[in-house]
Amino acid sequence: MSASDNFRVLRVALARWSDEHLGQARKFLAAHSEVIPRELGNAQLHGLANVARSATEYRQIEEFLAHQARKAERANKQKMQECWLALKVMWSALRDDAADIARPAKAPVDAVHCQLVRLFLQHLIAESVVLAASPQTGPRRSR
Repeated sequence: MSASDNFRVLRVALARWSDEHLGQARKFLAAHSEVIPRELGNAQLHGLANVARSATEYRQIEEFLAHQARKAERANKQKMQECWLALKVMWSALRDDAADIARPAKAPVDAVHCQLVRLFLQHLIAESVVLAASPQTGPRRSR
């Protein structure tokens, strides 16, 4: 297979994976609805997206999540800490999916792993915006 064929295979596999994991993002939001979008709001989610976009290795994303969890712990925000740790665990588990997607496309597993995180995060941000605007959630918390 040529490089362009490998790229096409990768692009199709990532799109399929993304479509299949929208529901998982919704479930994550439901499980952490006390935190997202109230405390872990749009700005923090976009900050996380910036970290994920600039990461050259998955390890950098994982270190950021661990740092945020420690920060929440110091601030005595247990629910926020649990949310960061849950993301860390869930995203670490995506390594197997990354390997399965990378193999036929002959792509680096770590790069695909980072891409899966970015795709999941896109769903998380989009669903969080919808949730924040819904009448059931009400207006954003006041500062």
